[in-house]
Amino acid sequence: RYASGPWVWNLDGYAQTRQFADSANTREESTDGALGEIPGYASWNARSEYDFGNGLTLAAGVKNLLDRQYYTRSTDTNRGKYLGQPRTLYVQTSLSF
Repeated sequence: RYASGPWVWNLDGYAQTRQFADSANTREESTDGALGEIPGYASWNARSEYDFGNGLTLAAGVKNLLDRQYYTRSTDTNRGKYLGQPRTLYVQTSLSF
């Protein structure tokens, strides 16, 4: 995080080690994707924010900056793997009063 006057810039990263679906750490993937190893991955996000004063801020950012394709597992009772979020651009505003 870097701040200068009304500007704030953030760059953050997230890393996930390899994942397994079962306690036996089955490496071979099943045909439905419910079992097997998912490789680890890392992603980077960037965000810029401007504070207009009087509680009004405007921000824009990019999630998954390098547009890396990755997979993850569900944390609920659904089985299988999910394609991770691709590069995503966003704009955000906030008003505090």
